Amino acid sequence: MTSNAMRVLSLACALSALAGASAGAESPTPGKPAWVFHDGVMYWPGDYSYVVRVQYNDKEGAPASGRYDVKITLTGQWGGFQPFARNWDFDTRPYAYLTFALKPTIANQALKLYFEKVGDVPVGNPVDPLKYGPAPQPGVWATYKVPLADLGLTGIRVYKFAIQDQTGLASNVFYLNDVGFLPPD
Repeated sequence: MTSNAMRVLSLACALSALAGASAGAESPTPGKPAWVFHDGVMYWPGDYSYVVRVQYNDKEGAPASGRYDVKITLTGQWGGFQPFARNWDFDTRPYAYLTFALKPTIANQALKLYFEKVGDVPVGNPVDPLKYGPAPQPGVWATYKVPLADLGLTGIRVYKFAIQDQTGLASNVFYLNDVGFLPPD
């Protein structure tokens, strides 16, 4: 084998190993949560958040768990935090809920939660996630547990989801933590 052929083979093996590692990272573990952001770590590869600034290593929100929270700062109306799944494909079948902790900074915080498939195709039903936990209070962390069935997502693969501000304000800050998918109770 020539040295160029060996380099190509080595590169192909390395890329194959990386592809396997990233695919394995998204494989569900039965009975365990699949975290998007947890204990100060963003597990999904990135976000397509819109009309906001996202800070993943925030401490101002004084996270109730982990080292950091996610600070969402609106830069205009209707902005949203929108993480995307590894390989643009997340299998919701092993899970029953999407959960997240929220700490608003204003009274009357309002949100919408929705999902999309590749190509920005809406899937399921948008919901008000704040109906699935206590009434939001400025400066107080609260956890919300939204049934995927209520979102119309049983047995569906998704690309991304958004937690979108619905206050209509052009400037607002809220904090998120412990964002992920939970198995059935």
